[in-house]
Amino acid sequence: MTNKPFSRAIMAVLAFGLVLATGACSLLSSPSIRSSDGMVTATATVNSTSLQVGDCVADVSNLSDPRKTVVVPCDTPHEGEVYAIGTDQSNDETTLTTYCTDQYQGYVGIAWANSLLKVTYFHAASGDTTDVQCVVYDPGKMVTVSYKGSQQ
Repeated sequence: MTNKPFSRAIMAVLAFGLVLATGACSLLSSPSIRSSDGMVTATATVNSTSLQVGDCVADVSNLSDPRKTVVVPCDTPHEGEVYAIGTDQSNDETTLTTYCTDQYQGYVGIAWANSLLKVTYFHAASGDTTDVQCVVYDPGKMVTVSYKGSQQ
């Protein structure tokens, strides 16, 4: 003989527990910092290998460890912006610098040699080849717009 009210109560408690557990899991998982079109929507610390073209970097001049790069929405004050990413580049300073300066005009709209802005890059420092993330910035100057097409 079964007790239907008791069974229903157990089922209700189990269902409620499942709802709570699902909500708790969503609180524990890290929220996405990007919109569906890939734009950064929240301030977050990321590894440089997670950077994408167009990402705005809060502080470039004082960045001591690119593995802990702070990205922000580009309408938030920031110092730099990722403008190019190269994969499997030769892991030497000349090649990486040349790659980044060659990519500059296509993003900013003016040749790097004619610009007053600075260029730096992040990359993994081991092996013969590396992925490189090129960043344009104006040392110490915080902006709330993109450098893309700015012709600076």
